Amino acid sequence: MPNKILILDDQKDYLRSLSLALSGSFEVVSYVDAPTAKAALSSDIKAILVDICLNEAEADNRDGLLFIEEVRKGNLQVPVLAISGIQDSALPEQAIKAGANKFLKKPINIAELRQLLKELIK
Repeated sequence: MPNKILILDDQKDYLRSLSLALSGSFEVVSYVDAPTAKAALSSDIKAILVDICLNEAEADNRDGLLFIEEVRKGNLQVPVLAISGIQDSALPEQAIKAGANKFLKKPINIAELRQLLKELIK
């Protein structure tokens, strides 16, 4: 059985394509909102991908950082990858400070993402 990863991104089309691209290597569960994703966190999740901006209508929204902090406050110790298409040089540092293991800029190279996930899950 492939490792289960959780993806949280408010852009449904992007979420669908990312889920499809990773589904050959992982069991993917995907969510468009933080409360639903948080409710789905369990010990069988082996990695999490979180978009930093979970509401594209608000340009300065950073709800993904809050989600990462909540994951870290819980007992689930899994690799967390923060992702974003926002042009802000402070974001990578903010994501790591919130508890992310890595920060990736959109658009994401799927082959690199797949390899990074496999390395982090080991």
